[in-house]
Amino acid sequence: MQQELNKLQHEVHRLENTTAEIGDDIVSWCPVQAVIVRYSELRRQLDRMKKDHIQSDAAREDLKLKVQQQEEEIQTIQQPNDDLMLIQLKDEVDVLAKSNNKLKDCTIQLETYMKRLEEYNDLF
Repeated sequence: MQQELNKLQHEVHRLENTTAEIGDDIVSWCPVQAVIVRYSELRRQLDRMKKDHIQSDAAREDLKLKVQQQEEEIQTIQQPNDDLMLIQLKDEVDVLAKSNNKLKDCTIQLETYMKRLEEYNDLF
């Protein structure tokens, strides 16, 4: 028993003090496998993220094109609308100008009639 214990302690001491190559013994093999598995998982995750990034970029470019097309459509539609609004505003200005001229004429006529009425009242 004592010999077996000494042998195991000597083996532990040897393993602690030696710089063995990774994978040379059973003790270091399990951590290496874990590292390889973790590396593989991270690599797959990185590949998925790259694929998602490419898809996101493509979707973003598609949306940019759609936005540009819609902006062009808005301008195309809005131009006739703006023209119609301008025509309508000009028509309203013309109507108001005519009304203003009529008002001036009526005011002048009213003043004329008021003067005549005063003259007529002065006669009686």
